[in-house]
Amino acid sequence: MADPDDERQLHSVPLPPMVRDAVEREQQPSLPTGSARMVYLFLGLIPTLLVAIVVLVRAGVLTNASKGAHTPWDLSILFLGAAATMAMAALVASRTPLLYARARGPGMDNKAAMAELVTLLVTIPIAFVVAGLSIAVWSGALDGFGLFAGRPMAPPLLAGVAILVACAPTAYFAFLRDRKIHQMEERFPDFLRDLNESHNAGMTMAQAIRVASRGDYGKLNDEVRRMAHQVSWGTPFQDALTMFSQRVGTPLVTRSVALMIKATQAGGNVKDVLFAAARDAREIKAVEAERRASMLLYVIVVYVAFGVFLAVTAALQGLLIPSVLGSTQSIGSNLGNGLIVSHGMTLTDFRYVYFGVGLVQAIGSGMVAGVMSEGNLQAGLKHASILVLLAIVGLGFL
Repeated sequence: MADPDDERQLHSVPLPPMVRDAVEREQQPSLPTGSARMVYLFLGLIPTLLVAIVVLVRAGVLTNASKGAHTPWDLSILFLGAAATMAMAALVASRTPLLYARARGPGMDNKAAMAELVTLLVTIPIAFVVAGLSIAVWSGALDGFGLFAGRPMAPPLLAGVAILVACAPTAYFAFLRDRKIHQMEERFPDFLRDLNESHNAGMTMAQAIRVASRGDYGKLNDEVRRMAHQVSWGTPFQDALTMFSQRVGTPLVTRSVALMIKATQAGGNVKDVLFAAARDAREIKAVEAERRASMLLYVIVVYVAFGVFLAVTAALQGLLIPSVLGSTQSIGSNLGNGLIVSHGMTLTDFRYVYFGVGLVQAIGSGMVAGVMSEGNLQAGLKHASILVLLAIVGLGFL
């Protein structure tokens, strides 16, 4: 192990400005920017907009009187679709500056960031259009077109599709980004180990990187070879390592690179530093893998519970509810005042209830599954999108 004096010397050496700024941005909480304040204001206006929709409906502006009264369940589903779409729009607006900076920067994910930015700028307006279309169909404003005439489930289905269109692209790109980061960080300890072995053999760090560039590190191959080419062209080792850290940009790589630069500048025992960095990275990935494995069972429970809910609900609205309503209507006709008329409940009303409850459970269960399995809300969007799609297919079409 390294001497305590050497360790204190390593910690006393200042980081290069580019690495220091990256570490400080990672450790310090970010302050609200102008765009973030606009997002917060937009989120605060969501309840106001929903109240305005209710007032317009009650005033008859958005309601077609010829269609008769509506149950509150279909309107609540439309509110849920509009609220989810606006929340995702606020999230995309808050991430747009970061995505633009990544797309224009030197990072290895600049092309993916540009594709994500363009896709979200297209899908979010589409989600708003679909959500507005659901309200227009519900109000009867599009009855003259005949496309949605006689389709009582059309407005709730459009609201569900709006939620799916708003959430699915963000969830998809977050899944791709997390998978790529996982694949890079999975092989990063091997890269540090090979550097350590080459350095122990008497090579300088620049020579060790050139030797390591001939190895196989999966997704890190291109960046390691690019760093080796920079060193071969005369770029100082610390600058090449700093640029490598900025291009990869993951927290694990940033911390390890900062530690390596400190050790190189201090001129201490680099072997122990590389060994400690490789061991630290390997232990972090092992803990993450253990956490994912332990949480996988809970994610499976979420999906199984939602599948049971869909099966029971499909059986209720496909078999039990029609039988109950038919027998009630028959009894009511014999008595002269049917219960189905007195309570005003029809099969369509029950479909509204089940579909609304299914959407709420899909969103809530998906977010909980993502937080439990991967520890972030964007991972929850992935599970929520899958469950919302199952709810739309199982409760809306079947």
